[in-house]
Amino acid sequence: MATCPYCKNKVKPKDAYIVWSKTGKTKKCYCDEECYKGTNPSPRVLLTDYIQEYYIEQGFDKTLIPWKLITAQLKNIEKDKTFNDTSILYILKYMVNIEGISLLQNSENGSVLNLVEFYYIQAKEHYKQTKEIENAIEDFNFDEEKTVTIKSCFNKNRLKYKEENFD
Repeated sequence: MATCPYCKNKVKPKDAYIVWSKTGKTKKCYCDEECYKGTNPSPRVLLTDYIQEYYIEQGFDKTLIPWKLITAQLKNIEKDKTFNDTSILYILKYMVNIEGISLLQNSENGSVLNLVEFYYIQAKEHYKQTKEIENAIEDFNFDEEKTVTIKSCFNKNRLKYKEENFD
């Protein structure tokens, strides 16, 4: 019996939600996915979970995801210190949800991370604009008063009718 690190309940390994470490040598057994997600996972876990969900949504088998290629690309992308796991996750979400890009069109040429560096500036600008809009909404003063203006046109410019005879 294993103990769930989140809720401390006993769980059978065959019924557990298993999460392997980065090295693949150790594992943690959670009661279910809710317990796992409730443990405030690291940014790397959130990023790899998003990538895995994307591959599965696109019809890939969980075991066929090219993790060696993906982790190698992550290391290369993060070398220049411009990117971290959170920024890469945001850029991927921007590419999929805002730009509508299919990240696996040419899956034989690589992984979902191929275009991250090219969309960095666009994603950054989108993030800034979103934050500006959020701040503007927070700063906006919503008055509860309603003003109703009634215009009356009584006795103004009365229309005069002229009767015509069409005999």
